[in-house]
Amino acid sequence: MAAFYDALIAQDAQRAIALLSTDAAWYEAPGSPYGREDGGPYRGGSEVARHVLAPQAADVDGLQLAQHEMLVYGGTIIVLGTAHGRGARTGATLALPFAHVWVLDGTTIREFRQYIDTDAFRDAVGKPVSR
Repeated sequence: MAAFYDALIAQDAQRAIALLSTDAAWYEAPGSPYGREDGGPYRGGSEVARHVLAPQAADVDGLQLAQHEMLVYGGTIIVLGTAHGRGARTGATLALPFAHVWVLDGTTIREFRQYIDTDAFRDAVGKPVSR
């Protein structure tokens, strides 16, 4: 998973996407500004790039994903860390703990699930929940 995080930090979305299987399931945290309204996953790299990585890069300046702990259970890896950056619209500092769950098929990412405080994230990037 380090290769995926390294690619994101280098702002190399193509390199990150290349690590996903063609039908990878990508679940954003419930309430995330990038999640699907039905809560379902994005499928494959092009959907992840278009609906998650590109908008997130526009919303967060200087995104850094500090990894504090990595737990490995067979083909499942759990990464605990902190997302740092600054809201591009708001200038607000972002420092939010996260948990990422990765399911691998060999060296290819088959599934991703994100857990983060979506209310605090939305506030920092200036994307409140529309009611």
